[in-house]
Amino acid sequence: MSGVEVYVPILLNFVDNQLVYTDEQLVVLRGRVLGVENGIEETRLTESNAGRESLGRFRHRLSTLPHKPGLQTIELYYYHHRVILRYQFDQVPEADERQVRSFVLEHSGEFVQDRVIKVINELAVAGNAGVVTMYYSYVIALIENTPNFESNIENLLGSHTFRIGDISDSLWKAGRTHIVRISIPSLNLYYNERVGYFLRMNLINSVYQHMLYAKKDADAAQLAMLTSFSASAESQMNSMREEQLHNFWNFSVDALGGRSVDTENSRLQSKSFTISVWAMLISAMALALSVISILVS
Repeated sequence: MSGVEVYVPILLNFVDNQLVYTDEQLVVLRGRVLGVENGIEETRLTESNAGRESLGRFRHRLSTLPHKPGLQTIELYYYHHRVILRYQFDQVPEADERQVRSFVLEHSGEFVQDRVIKVINELAVAGNAGVVTMYYSYVIALIENTPNFESNIENLLGSHTFRIGDISDSLWKAGRTHIVRISIPSLNLYYNERVGYFLRMNLINSVYQHMLYAKKDADAAQLAMLTSFSASAESQMNSMREEQLHNFWNFSVDALGGRSVDTENSRLQSKSFTISVWAMLISAMALALSVISILVS
């Protein structure tokens, strides 16, 4: 039995990707998304845990929880293009970890569509916001697994698994070590000592920076290319962009031994090689003649 804490970072995609809310729009949006009428309660944190247990100065909780054994709280953080859901489970059997993830994926998808995107798009009709077309999300699960901590690193080939360090909050204690397993559905972090606040925030920011925004940008580029193609109704050259060239360059250096060459030096090297080959052939012929003359004599 172990406790499971799950974060779901969500990135909203708008029709206008350059959309930036005004302060007034943001106040309206936050009031509607984080309002009691939307099933969200707001609780101010105490000074002792402010900034440590929450993603902001306030804790926003769902008023009513869906039926799921072990589920204690669901919290919500919202700002601009980002939505983060935090699920807290208590005493989850190890065999139910996948079921917890499946539940979180289903619930977070329904929640962000019904209580966030729907609200924003209703306000967009009234001219108070932009229109959300889709969203991107990923799952980060922090799993307390003291009895079987080391066993989580045995399957090294099944997924990307490694150890990660966590700085201690105390000068008198050594840093903590956790085990991370990354797969397509989720990032699982197994721990037998508390996971630090800054490590949690760094994991969330890394997911945004290197997964969600990257996928959003790639989809936007692909959509632009397909739109351009369908508009012209004729085949077009798909020119390589600079980042593709850089990627290929790095691959050629790392894997193929490629490197910059000077044309003139290449010609000189080629001539030197030709001269060397002829010199070897002449030496071989001279050696053969010497052997023949010795045998004849």
